[in-house]
Amino acid sequence: MYKIINFIVMTLLLFGCSDGTPMKITEQHSNYVGAWQFRFENIESNSIKIDNMLLVINHDGTAIYRQCEVNETKSKNYKSSSHSSTNFSEAAVTQITENKIIIVQKIGWFGFDKELNIDKTP
Repeated sequence: MYKIINFIVMTLLLFGCSDGTPMKITEQHSNYVGAWQFRFENIESNSIKIDNMLLVINHDGTAIYRQCEVNETKSKNYKSSSHSSTNFSEAAVTQITENKIIIVQKIGWFGFDKELNIDKTP
């Protein structure tokens, strides 16, 4: 029992210590500064799928990230829908590679990160 409690406490401390400091945008990464936008919409007779994403990376390494997903399926006797959204209004870019960007948003003691796969610059 104590091992489980210690594990939970250590995990919370590690999350609380996540570094939310923006990385320095160097000349090498300057082409990643800008607005990234992705919109996918597929509407069929019995289903709707919408995925809308916006990422803005500033010169100082700060970022704004918003994503909204909507899925709805209908049949004669059945209707299912789901909606999810993520909003990092004040985030920090902590890592950029040629195939991913990692952003972190600090809220109080906790840091929530999002790893975004990319295949080209904005």
